[in-house]
Amino acid sequence: MLSTLLEALFYIFFLIGLISLIISGLVLGTWKSGPDNRADYYSQSKEQRHYRTNFGLKAGGIGILSALIAVCIYFVQ
Repeated sequence: MLSTLLEALFYIFFLIGLISLIISGLVLGTWKSGPDNRADYYSQSKEQRHYRTNFGLKAGGIGILSALIAVCIYFVQ
């Protein structure tokens, strides 16, 4: 019973971490080329860039925290 609960928690935290890290990468423009990043920089206002950066960092923090929890659950099993 406890083993299945830990396994379910592991998968939940792993998926939350993975999805959050993907969202963070997309929002921050991690996987874009240089010309695309320059075009985004000049087409957005400072407030928009600030909001996007804050959102991406928060999503990345949630992703890293969830992934660390998943690793801890994996080693407890």
